[in-house]
Amino acid sequence: VSFDPQPHMLLHLLSKDEQATSSSDLPDELNKAIPIPEAEVKSLLRPRDSRVWDERYGAELPQPGIRTTLVFLSSGDADASRAAAVAALLGYTRCTVVEGGLKGYVESAEESPRLSYLSRDAVCMLMEMSDSQQHAAALIDSREEPTWNPSLPEQIWRVREEPAIVDQWPAAVEMGPEEWLRTFRFPKPSTGDIIILHSRTSRRAEWAAQVAMDAGLAAAYVYRQGVYGWKLDPSVHAYAAYEEGDIPPEPMPFEADSIDRVAAEAELVALNLRG
Repeated sequence: VSFDPQPHMLLHLLSKDEQATSSSDLPDELNKAIPIPEAEVKSLLRPRDSRVWDERYGAELPQPGIRTTLVFLSSGDADASRAAAVAALLGYTRCTVVEGGLKGYVESAEESPRLSYLSRDAVCMLMEMSDSQQHAAALIDSREEPTWNPSLPEQIWRVREEPAIVDQWPAAVEMGPEEWLRTFRFPKPSTGDIIILHSRTSRRAEWAAQVAMDAGLAAAYVYRQGVYGWKLDPSVHAYAAYEEGDIPPEPMPFEADSIDRVAAEAELVALNLRG
């Protein structure tokens, strides 16, 4: 919710008994969740037929599209997994539930590790070390698919960068090593391996790094400036944001910078990434 990495909608699933009360036990950060009766999931979410949805929620709250990430929340008797399965059968491609319900959310939120960041120059130096086998690290692209266009020379590191589209990431971190290798064509990082998540500006990378750490990949870092702030190589272009279906924008001109190696080394030492 706070990172907003992709279009999403929180759906607070209500049992019949819960519908009779007006109180809400949602944490403050989830207060924008849409209350949805468990018995009406199928009729409310029927694609290409928003009449029932519009009658309940009004035109100011559009029915979600089939590529919107639906997050089903439940706190009582309502079955979020069953509701997600119904939505998937209707054609929604990104249906999720909160493990352990709202109680599990509150408990896990208290235990979630804090994000760690790397500057552009520290990333560059760390990847140089990786290429020379001094310190293995993988730089993983976590941009959303519609804004990830391989025809644009956007890759910020030619040798070890790995694509992992952001909407695949929650399922990816739960894959076994063989399935990961078939899907992404590079070995799955293990618990102690260094991975650096990057996106256009870092917003989606922050979310992907949090997902990775919650899944046990403890050495996950966010490249703070994103592709937009790389500006070390004239062939790696910054570009404005664009949405699915839009024509990719022209690259934005810039003057190439140089690396501050003294500051980068000090940063890596402080993070125990360089001896």
